[in-house]
Amino acid sequence: MPQYFDEDTDVASEPKTVFFPFANNDYELVTDRGVFSYEKVDKGTRILLDVFVDKFSGKYPEIIVDVGCGYGVISCVMADKFEKAQVIGVDTNNRARELAAKNALRNIGQDRIKILAPQEVDDTLKVDLIISNPPVRIGKTQMHELIRGWTTTLNSDGQMWLVIAKNLGGDSTAGYLEYELGMRVERVASKKGFRVLKCEFNAA
Repeated sequence: MPQYFDEDTDVASEPKTVFFPFANNDYELVTDRGVFSYEKVDKGTRILLDVFVDKFSGKYPEIIVDVGCGYGVISCVMADKFEKAQVIGVDTNNRARELAAKNALRNIGQDRIKILAPQEVDDTLKVDLIISNPPVRIGKTQMHELIRGWTTTLNSDGQMWLVIAKNLGGDSTAGYLEYELGMRVERVASKKGFRVLKCEFNAA
């Protein structure tokens, strides 16, 4: 069976609507088979959003990237929280991108969310905030390489927020970011088997 991180999927379409009440908003999200967490918004994403909204501090981000955006849950929440920001959702899965674009239009209704394939991202892009529930099941090495690539787009005073299950590499990823990439990593929360990591570059 194709995986949610495959570019194309031949899984038969069976769309459904998921309702996600969050932060005084009621999101109505179209999902489909062959994308991550088809049946409901997954636990990791909920935890990441809860912790981020409660704990985020820093400069107002002008450009935000949701890496592995799926059908667009995080992208929509970010667009509501940061109304002046440009949000970019990136995913390898064609079906997920189509759904994310529909959900952005339905829930935000403005041209502030762009949904892109990785190869469509401008090589010169610089961002203020990366937020992601990364695709851990592609394998730890591949996930670390994915994260490393995105850190090269982060402005020097930007932040990256990740949620990773502890038993799927939350602590080892924190170590990789600290010791291999030289980032300052704060374990902001440990909740229901997940680590939420806030990552920044060390000031010179």
